[in-house]
This record gives sequence, C-alpha cells and structure tokens, in this order.
Amino acid sequence: DVADLAVGEMLQVEFATWSVDVGSYEIEICTDLVGDEIPGDDCQSKVIAFSDQPRQKVVAEFFTGTWWGFCPLAELGLHELQQDYPESLAIIAWHNGDEFEFPQGMVRDGWYGIAGYPTVWFDGYADVVGGYQPSSYPYYLPVMEERVPWPSNFEVFLEITPTEGTDYNVFTKIEIKNGNSTENLAGFVVLTETDIPSPGNENQFWVARNVWPDAMGL
Repeated sequence: DVADLAVGEMLQVEFATWSVDVGSYEIEICTDLVGDEIPGDDCQSKVIAFSDQPRQKVVAEFFTGTWWGFCPLAELGLHELQQDYPESLAIIAWHNGDEFEFPQGMVRDGWYGIAGYPTVWFDGYADVVGGYQPSSYPYYLPVMEERVPWPSNFEVFLEITPTEGTDYNVFTKIEIKNGNSTENLAGFVVLTETDIPSPGNENQFWVARNVWPDAMGL
C-alpha cells in the first residue's frame, strides 16, 4: 500500500517479476484515494504486446535539408551505421526547405513535431537531434544496438515485379504475429532515391520521392 503522498510527490512502485507467453495483454492500474474529488480518472489501462518475432529492419527517419551545415554530419553517421548493419537498417530522408521537399514529407515532419534539423527518429521510438563532429555515428549506435534485438509484432512481405519499361508492380503484406493487437498500427510504402547529385552540396542519399497511400498510412 502507498499512503501519505504529498501533493506533487512521485513514488516508483516495483512489482514481482512476471513471466508471460507471447501475445497481447491489457494492463490496468487503479487508485483508491481517500476523499477523491474526481473518481472518474482513478483507472488507467494500456495494451502491451510480447512477441518472439525477429525484427526485420530498424527504420531511421532522417529529417534534413541541404541548406543546413550540420545535416551532412548526421548523414555521415547514418552511412557508418549502415555499414555496420547493412541488412538491418532502412533509412528514409525527409527533406525540408530544399529541392527535395515534397508534401507528404512535411506531413511526417509535422506528425513528429520536428523542431530542429537534423533529427533522426529510430522506429518512431527514440530520436537524436543535431549533427555532431566529426560524425553523429556515436550518438546513433546505442539506439541501434537497443532496437535491433527488440522483437517485432508483425512481419512485412514485399514483392516487386517489372511490368513494362520503368513501371513496376509492388505487392506488400503486413502479417500480425502471435495474436498481437493492430491498435495504433498503420502501414505505408515509401519510394526513395539515393546518390542524387545536388549542385553546391554532396550527393543526397535515401531521399523520399513518393509515399503510398500517404504519409500516415492505413
């Protein structure tokens, strides 16, 4: 029992270790306060999922612009990170304020509330803001090391077949694993272009060119 908490005081409560099977669980925490004036907010719940599905890719969303001198330091760090994890890292560069900007990229920018450039979001879970000399790699590596072994709640299948000329058909499927919840899950496909000449700048990599169905997914 927790008693005699002062106004604004915080207390961390630890529970015994709990071993669970894979799947989704709803965790509910309730309080029973003496003299509670607002009993309607006494309980909070959250669905959490446990999975044994190996992660296919860590997704790094790179918010950048050719106009800002610190962005190349972030790009260099991502190149070095990709050398370490060539099969485990997917990078999407969303540009702002330059010739590579496009509307759906700005939707992603707004969704995250990007306040500084460069910013890299890993799996929508952790972000690193800024570019650091001589490279941002040391700041990205700990996040990557944490995310790679983290299990996934789904598996993604992607099939690309040429049709005619430069046209292709793209088939993608997201398969939910271990009975996990689809709550707050959305999928979208991003077409990127890499090693693009940019007058007055170094070549640009992983540049987002189009998104289906849109930047918020379905």
